[in-house]
Amino acid sequence: MTAETQTPDLLPDAAAFVQATGKCSGSSLQSRFSIGWNKASALIERLEDAGAVGPADHVGSREIFPDALARLTGEKPETTMTLTTPDGQTTAPFTAGDLEAVAMKINGRPPMKETDADRAVGDNAYRVTRAELQSFVERFERLEAERKELADQQKEVMAEAKARGYDTRCLRQVIKLRAKDPQELAEAEAVLQLYREALGV
Repeated sequence: MTAETQTPDLLPDAAAFVQATGKCSGSSLQSRFSIGWNKASALIERLEDAGAVGPADHVGSREIFPDALARLTGEKPETTMTLTTPDGQTTAPFTAGDLEAVAMKINGRPPMKETDADRAVGDNAYRVTRAELQSFVERFERLEAERKELADQQKEVMAEAKARGYDTRCLRQVIKLRAKDPQELAEAEAVLQLYREALGV
């Protein structure tokens, strides 16, 4: 009797690969991990369910979400912080790297003796940078809210289809196939047919 070999979970490795390359396609995962089309498609579906990648668009491209990928790979998200200005206002959250960049932009190479004019320039640079950072954060938050709303709507569509008796797993596969490049899809189907004929399936 031989001991069963447990197949390792490729999800963390797949997340790391997508994070490093910025690409998420069945063919790229097949090539990287030497797996079949079905396993590659299942990995992409799990990445999508985890919120690490978005649904495929009309050309098969997917939006990548680095924070979700980092969670899947076991990386700790970079710690964020806020600052309180002398007038009591709190900045938008930012990372240590952001703070270092802002500090360099504000302080740079300070003169030997700081004058009132120097302080005025520094204060103005701080206000401009703070407003810019806040603008980026708010824009991202709006996009994140829209993404979540779209994801909820997609779940509602699938729930409705399931209630009507449709197989949602197959339905997801059909949606993914419709989003693929026709040439890539034709090649995959040709290979699949070749394998089926060889195995008599």
